Parts: sequence; structure tokens; C-alpha cells
Amino acid sequence: MQRIYRVGTRTSPLALKQVEEVFDVLKKFYPGVEPEVIGIDTYGDKDKVTPVSDIEGTDFFTREIDKALLKNEIDFAVHSAKDLPDELRDGLTIAAITYPIDPFDALVSKSGLTLDKLPEGARIGTSSLRRKEQLNKYRKDFGIVDIR
Repeated sequence: MQRIYRVGTRTSPLALKQVEEVFDVLKKFYPGVEPEVIGIDTYGDKDKVTPVSDIEGTDFFTREIDKALLKNEIDFAVHSAKDLPDELRDGLTIAAITYPIDPFDALVSKSGLTLDKLPEGARIGTSSLRRKEQLNKYRKDFGIVDIR
């Protein structure tokens, strides 16, 4: 018997892939479940100028999706753990956490150089505070550039 669930998620390719991965796991335990993907643009998706570190609050990639869940417009949401706010809204709970498929970040460079081989003062773009801290700890000479 097929059961369709309305799943709220961001519309990025990564978010859509995460929904696919969640349903691959769910189908192992509940054959016949299928997603109806409800793409929701969040505040963080709409504001492509403000650096993530400067945006007020911590729910800028989840707020609109969580509101849809609380209004029963979707059955559940799939979020990246890194996007979750410090505190969930009343009425919401984290029901499951999946294992990461690939827990590693990637460096993409024009020259094909590895992180170790980048020249002194090399500029690296990221929007992640975690990555900025890691890169600064790894090599103090990197120029970290905010990207959106």
C-alpha cells in the first residue's frame, strides 16, 4: 500500500538529494512510502547578499519550512543538521537523524592544488563559520572570503 508524505525542504540540489536519501532509508522499513516534495524558499535562500554570519537569528534556513509544518501544510521537514536553529520552535521535535553519506568537505581550485600546496595568502571562499574557523586554525595566512 502506497503512502505519500508531504515533505518540506529547501529547493537547493543538496536539500532535494537529502530528501531522496531520507526516503531511501524510510522505504527499507516502510515499503510504499513516497515523498511529495514541497519546495520552500527560506529567508536564507532569498537573501543572497548578507553574509550568513551577519543574519539575525539561527533559523534563517529553516524558519519558513518549520512554519509550514506547524500549519500542517507539510507532514514533516528534512533539514541539514548544520541549518537547525539553536532552539526549536514549540511544537517541533527532531524525530530522526540519518548517518552522513559523505562527511567530508571539498576544496575546488582552478589550479588543482591541494590545501597544503596553496600559495601563501591564498583566498578561499566559504559561507560556513565552521569552515572559516577550521581554515584559520589550519593556516593563519589564508584570506577567507564570505560567499553566498
